[in-house]
Amino acid sequence: MPEMNGSNTLDTIRALDPLVRCCFMTADTRPETRSALRKAGGQEVLTKPFGPRPRCAKR
Repeated sequence: MPEMNGSNTLDTIRALDPLVRCCFMTADTRPETRSALRKAGGQEVLTKPFGPRPRCAKR
């Protein structure tokens, strides 16, 4: 995204709704990126490309 990255976007959304749930999608496969996104509040981190049923689709 040109203006914000995913974790900045989540911070902005959480200012409006602190209970919002989030899944991140990234092409970055580094473990430290996945860890940082989870620490930022992501319920799941999906690596692109992903299959037709991502794990965050489960309820």
